[in-house]
Amino acid sequence: MNILCSKLTSEAVSIALPASSKEEVIHLLSEKISDLNHLDCAQLIESEVLRREQMVPTCLGFDCSIPHAHIDVLTDTYLVAANLSQSISFSGTTEGDTTLVFMIIGPERHAPLHLRLLSTIARLLHDEQIRTELIHCTEPVQFVETLCPRAR
Repeated sequence: MNILCSKLTSEAVSIALPASSKEEVIHLLSEKISDLNHLDCAQLIESEVLRREQMVPTCLGFDCSIPHAHIDVLTDTYLVAANLSQSISFSGTTEGDTTLVFMIIGPERHAPLHLRLLSTIARLLHDEQIRTELIHCTEPVQFVETLCPRAR
């Protein structure tokens, strides 16, 4: 099993996430990571990811963003994903540029894993057919199944 499929479960996927701003998306995904993994640091996750976004927005283009951060109090690397109910701006422009979001957090000592996840996700999201399928997924299982057979 590849690294993406070992980290992304259907429980970690939100479908038609109802958010109207980048900050709201990051807030909701920070809570999801915390709840799923029994972490007591949703606010820390949110603040670190937002701090990282202020330095360099993580919008890849093609309706995709991968917000991420290193948080040294964590003992593992975590991943959540969502297709959004509406396109929103992650790059700071006034128009929406993001419909698919993958959020990665983990300690600095897991930087190689973090980079492998980032590159695997970015490579997959450059495929228009995969992006279209992910945007139109109606179930978390469908979202994961769309990625995992292709994430080699």
